[in-house]
Amino acid sequence: MSLPWSPPFLRFGTVPSQEDNAGMEQSDRTRADISRRELEGNDAMKDRPMSRDREDVANNHGRWTSTDGRPVNLAHFEHDKATAADRSSRLGSQSHIGGTGDKEHGRRTRHDRDPLDDMRMKIRSLEWANDTLRKDLQISTRERSEARDEIVKLRRLNAGLHHDLSSTGQRLAAEYAHQQRELHAVRDELHRVQASHEATRRQLAERTAELQGAQLFINHSDSLSAADVIAMANDLNAEILQSAAFMADSMDYTGEQPAIPEAVEEARLCVGEDLTQALVSSRVQSGDHDYDPTRVQLALQVCLVRCCGKIVKSWTLGGDEQILEDVYKIIFQREKQSAAGRWRSMTQAHATKSDAYHRCLEHITRSAVTVLRISGCSSQATKDLPSSFHERLSVINDLALRLRAAIGEQVTSMDIVPYIIQPGSAFMPENMDDTYEERGAGRGHKVGERVAGSTELGLATRVATSEGQIGETVMLKPKVILCSALEEDDKN
Repeated sequence: MSLPWSPPFLRFGTVPSQEDNAGMEQSDRTRADISRRELEGNDAMKDRPMSRDREDVANNHGRWTSTDGRPVNLAHFEHDKATAADRSSRLGSQSHIGGTGDKEHGRRTRHDRDPLDDMRMKIRSLEWANDTLRKDLQISTRERSEARDEIVKLRRLNAGLHHDLSSTGQRLAAEYAHQQRELHAVRDELHRVQASHEATRRQLAERTAELQGAQLFINHSDSLSAADVIAMANDLNAEILQSAAFMADSMDYTGEQPAIPEAVEEARLCVGEDLTQALVSSRVQSGDHDYDPTRVQLALQVCLVRCCGKIVKSWTLGGDEQILEDVYKIIFQREKQSAAGRWRSMTQAHATKSDAYHRCLEHITRSAVTVLRISGCSSQATKDLPSSFHERLSVINDLALRLRAAIGEQVTSMDIVPYIIQPGSAFMPENMDDTYEERGAGRGHKVGERVAGSTELGLATRVATSEGQIGETVMLKPKVILCSALEEDDKN
């Protein structure tokens, strides 16, 4: 077991000799070199990063342990070195006074002791270096052990994190797969619902179309009342009367002689046989300027009423009428009035020709010109009718088309038809009125007299009877001209 180093005179309790002083000086120099090297080593150690063990050593305030484990206080060691140096200097001065003999003796002793002191110092230095290396080794070993433990902990933590990551990845993958399955299921359900919705929408559109079609045959309130329709017919009759009087008074009847056969035949179709013969027989003779145009006015009234009756009753205003008339007759007899009326309304609205207005106006104008020609008007005069004539005929055409739309399309709760007395029919006071009623009161006309034609348009309603027949009830009586009235005019 090694002991902490101390100067020789302190260890043995004797007064040092000159040789001892010389040895101590050499020892002091050796210790100074060792201390310098240790200080340089300590400075180098300061630059190294300290571990926890090195920090503990540095914080030990310079306390070291010897090989036997006893603590060595470096501060005390430095103090001993300073004290030994001081004593050595004092002894040196005493040796110098003592003479040369003592110097030689001192040199011999120092020479004998230097190798031993050097060896001891080397041993001490090696022990200190060994202790330092041992400490470093212990610290390194401890740090390595701690690092190994830290590595083990990190590996365990890494394994745990890897396991957690793997578990989390598997869980997320499972959740993703589950969500994908749910998404596919939702998409399939959405496609099914969309297909069902589309089918429902198509079915709804079909049912809506069917319902709209069925609603056409359901009872609806009429757009016009019976009184409105009668008022429209009266407006038409008033315009016919005024236009016929205006045209009859405006023409010159000193024209062609005799009447053209083609015009006479056309007049029979327009106004009937009786009025045609009356017009031909009353043609103006050459040089007669007192011609009464009353017959011409009556003939024009009958002609215009006949034309308007055809317009109001027509299904197409220019197409095939008989087929639609026969079909409607069957529907009217077998179906309810609401269904038959809606069928009539839709058929007439869609079957009307696009050029119906011009067709009707042309028909009215041609018929009026025919009456004027057989009345004695020249061909040139009838060809170049005044614009006022065309305006009045256009108004009649408009009123006739308006009445046709009213009774054919806007009224479905009943069937209203134009009621016109055909030329040659018997006079029936319950169904018609005499145009010259004020005259008839004085001459006492009889039931059954021959009718020359209708001067005003009448209206009637059609009703299907229980026997499957069609009956008519007069709404508005038409006015007629009797043949007896024409004969009286001839006598007068």
